Amino acid sequence: MSTMLDPDQPAFADTFDIVGDWEIIYSSEFYVEPTPGPPGSIGEPWHVHFDVVGPGDYGGVKFKGPFVASPQPGVFYGETLYNGRGTHLVQMVMRYDPRRYFQAHSGAHWPEPPNGVYVRGGWVDVGHQLAEGTPRRDPYHGQFRMRKL
Repeated sequence: MSTMLDPDQPAFADTFDIVGDWEIIYSSEFYVEPTPGPPGSIGEPWHVHFDVVGPGDYGGVKFKGPFVASPQPGVFYGETLYNGRGTHLVQMVMRYDPRRYFQAHSGAHWPEPPNGVYVRGGWVDVGHQLAEGTPRRDPYHGQFRMRKL
């Protein structure tokens, strides 16, 4: 019996670890890079702590964690996806139940010098309440950048 070899095997495996404390910075549009800003602005840095809660369905792990030392309530639930191709995909939802408020995030582990651990991607706010005056309100959206502390 022969062993199949991947003809396009990556040169190294991604060793991304979601566990720990992270800083998240948002931008207000998909074409705008997230940059740190003052409290109350879209660029205000938020802090969250993630713990692994089990194995993922697609080669990664499932995780969750709350905002830490931030005025924003809510908990993130997510999963890393990894198929041995060199990059972890990170999917997560921030949920704040009393207002039925959600933010969906999708990003990738992104190596940036000098030696940081980052995730970069896009987010969309799905917490708007539709009203007669705004039956098709566009959701807030933009980019996000997470940095492991």
